[in-house]
Amino acid sequence: MESVWFNQWQQTSQHLFFSCPYSSRIWELLAKGILKDKFTNVWSDIVALISGSSLPPTEMFLIKYTFQVAVHGVWRERNRRRYREQMTDARVLSKLLVKTIRLHLSAVQGKGHAYLERGLRTWFGTRIDIDT
Repeated sequence: MESVWFNQWQQTSQHLFFSCPYSSRIWELLAKGILKDKFTNVWSDIVALISGSSLPPTEMFLIKYTFQVAVHGVWRERNRRRYREQMTDARVLSKLLVKTIRLHLSAVQGKGHAYLERGLRTWFGTRIDIDT
């Protein structure tokens, strides 16, 4: 089930990015493999998690970047729907966002930043199947 945001009055950060079924599914597909048992779709918990230091540095970098990509992707989709453009299925958008993250991590490979290179290996190791 996908929300049609422009018909809803509630546009809090929690709802728009993590509570509505559409964005919640995207966040789950992107972040659950990294966060594992710490996975949540509660805005305040996510902000506390990415603001804290409870994750190892590589996973912290990955979840912060994943958060950024997810919020940007969902916001762009919200704007497309608001202006009556064609809607994108959650799985299609998730695949696009996964590719965005992978390409960014691949682009910095070999630039002398060990944490970014570990990030690429970790990213591939945490992927869940989007088609399920």
